[in-house]
Amino acid sequence: MPNLFEITEDDVKRRRAALATMLDMMDVPEMRKDLTSANLRWLTRNIAVRNGTHPMVQPARDLIKWLLRWGNDD
Repeated sequence: MPNLFEITEDDVKRRRAALATMLDMMDVPEMRKDLTSANLRWLTRNIAVRNGTHPMVQPARDLIKWLLRWGNDD
């Protein structure tokens, strides 16, 4: 039986893809859409500056936080 609490590479890929889709709908500099650890930290601080009223800001923040914690491979 597989461990249901294990985070797989597929989980990380899916969440990165979901965040990339959200960022495409927002006003974010193109260079910050490359989801490196430095850009994820930048997004943590700055995503709400131009997108404070966007309905996907909080879900995007949640994904950024998750990726910084569990999906950081660079």
